[in-house]
Amino acid sequence: MKCRLPIALALLSLALLPAAEVSRPETVVRRSYRADANIMLFGLTIFSRSDVGGGFARITETDAGGHGEVRLLFVSGSRPDRAHGLNRMGYIEESVSEGSGGVARAEYLGFMTSSGEESLADARKALHEAAAGDVQFVASRGKIDGAAAHHIVHHLLLPAAARWTDAQHLLDRVADDLDHPGNDAKAADLPRGEEPGTFLYTVLSMVRSPARAADGSFLHNGKLFHLHATKRGDEKTGQKFVEDHLLASARDAVELSGLIRNAKTGTETTFRVWYDRTSPNALPLRFEFQPKSYLRLVFEAVPDADPAVMKAFAAPATAPRAGGTRMSAAFR
Repeated sequence: MKCRLPIALALLSLALLPAAEVSRPETVVRRSYRADANIMLFGLTIFSRSDVGGGFARITETDAGGHGEVRLLFVSGSRPDRAHGLNRMGYIEESVSEGSGGVARAEYLGFMTSSGEESLADARKALHEAAAGDVQFVASRGKIDGAAAHHIVHHLLLPAAARWTDAQHLLDRVADDLDHPGNDAKAADLPRGEEPGTFLYTVLSMVRSPARAADGSFLHNGKLFHLHATKRGDEKTGQKFVEDHLLASARDAVELSGLIRNAKTGTETTFRVWYDRTSPNALPLRFEFQPKSYLRLVFEAVPDADPAVMKAFAAPATAPRAGGTRMSAAFR
């Protein structure tokens, strides 16, 4: 009896702990990517180059007693040595609290190089303008709480020498700039009944949905977007994934085609995502989009990640992260 009493007391004390002190199951999946570029003219590819950049994605999920917490990260950028000297990067992280009806609350933090190349001629000119010192970035932070949403967008200067693998080291500087007293959060004007999510989470939900077609909406920088997606099996592309040791069976490859529409302007953007329908890792095996009229980017998952990339972004989920105080500070 004496030896059982301490055990019983320990179990009782554990049961009486506040929920925040009880450890929660957490899962983390990651992928690294190689970026290939296609230069377009009148809808046709006139030049292609592989390995002009890279990317990294991570999903961290926590079971919080029936209400999940999902954190998504995507960061990417160019390799100046493979991209004619161009140095570009982008970073986005989302933190989503799931409720019984979908997104209960969401926050995002992002920043990217502010580039003004809108045409192929502009892009050619940028190749000969080597940046030195600091260059301009645009940073944003937003919060969505049901039908209420607020955001901050601000331009700032960051070191021209920084590479996309340095993004984690720039986060404090970005967050401090967004927290400047003059940067007031603006409320988004949402239609009645509209409760959007965030972009990465909306796509993730569509990937995981058993439906072959899905519709959703997301908010970014105060702008509302509608997203329509359709899915189909793609055994032909799946065979390439098998050859690249990313997929066990070509029949498990699924292509998701997405159409994003700006709710205010009607401007449409398309993208495509390929994933393994049988894998617990829902991150894409490939995705492609066209950020500029003259540029199409294709991100291919790589089976063997660059150690420098893994060191920069694949930190344990329990480590300090950007989604905590950096995301929320301006909205307290």
